[in-house]
Amino acid sequence: MRVAGRSAGWLGELHPRLLRRFDLTSAPIVFEIDIDALAEVPLPHAHRVSRLPSIRRDLAIIINENIAVSDLIQALRDMRQPWVESIGVFDVYRGRELPNGTKSVAILVLMRDTERTLTDVDSERIVATLVAALHARFGATRRQAPR
Repeated sequence: MRVAGRSAGWLGELHPRLLRRFDLTSAPIVFEIDIDALAEVPLPHAHRVSRLPSIRRDLAIIINENIAVSDLIQALRDMRQPWVESIGVFDVYRGRELPNGTKSVAILVLMRDTERTLTDVDSERIVATLVAALHARFGATRRQAPR
């Protein structure tokens, strides 16, 4: 088992030679854990569960073909925007309608507040903040729906 690239332990059956030595009929599962390696893993923290509805926004971003989609998503997650519950990709499109050397990445943004129902104004402000950050860091532009 590895944690952050460091060996944190192992798991397996006891060697057959030791089965005979201890007169065991079947091999027990044995393991060893390096507690110091596990201590480096951050503990999860609880979030208050909201009874209020979430808001879903899908946005399509046009970026350079050479930019990794994972970098784009990580940059959005690193912003830690209040009310943003999750961010994920649901489509990557390449086609003649796009400028050469670009791709369109469709991103799902799920938002919710635990204290009040978010408004369309709230959600558009959050989306605008995310798009502005992607533009500043990656030169991304928002893809408009065809008319």
